[in-house]
Amino acid sequence: MSQNKWFRQAAVVAVACAMVASVVASASSTGAVVSAAGPVDAGGEFHPLTPTRILDTRPEEGKYDVAPLGPKPSGVGNATTAEFKFDPLGRGGLPTDPADVLAVVMTVTVTQPTQSGYLSAYPTGFDFGGDDISALLTFEAGADVPNLAILGVGPDGTITFNANTEKAGSYHLVVDVFGWISTSAHDSGGG
Repeated sequence: MSQNKWFRQAAVVAVACAMVASVVASASSTGAVVSAAGPVDAGGEFHPLTPTRILDTRPEEGKYDVAPLGPKPSGVGNATTAEFKFDPLGRGGLPTDPADVLAVVMTVTVTQPTQSGYLSAYPTGFDFGGDDISALLTFEAGADVPNLAILGVGPDGTITFNANTEKAGSYHLVVDVFGWISTSAHDSGGG
C-alpha cells in the first residue's frame, strides 16, 4: 500500500469516527434514528475482538515472542539496527489477509527498558522521508509505559517497531489486540 493511499484511508477512518460520534451525540439529544437499508461495505468498519495478548518478549512469556527472541535492541538516533518487524495478522482473531486490514487497534507497552527514549511504530515499508519519526510512546529507563495505538499494516501485513534511546540498550514489548478496522476489500459476509 502506498504512503498516500495509507494516509487517505486513515483520513477516511478519522472522518467516519467523527461522523459516528456526531450522529450518536445528535441522536441522544433529539431522539433521531439512523439506519441503513443493507450492508455498508465501504471499509473503515471497526471489528471488536476479545482482548488478547499477541506479543510479549519477556522470557516468562516467550511463547508470544518473535525473532529475534528476547529483549529487543534500542539504538541511538533512528538506528535501523533497532527495528524489528511484527506480523499481528492471524493472531488474536485478526484476519490473515493484509488486503482486509486497514489498521489494528491495540495497546503497546514498553517494559523493562534499560535506557530512556521513545518507541516508533509504523506500517512496514512506510517512508517518512527523513529523520522526523514520530513517537508512539516515550519511556524512562526501568519504567513500564502502555499506550493505545491504531496502527496500519504494511503490504506484507507487518508493523515495524523502532526504539530510539540515548545510548544503545534493550527493552521488552507487550502488545494486546482488541480490534481492527477493515478495508473496503474485506468481505464481511453481507446480509
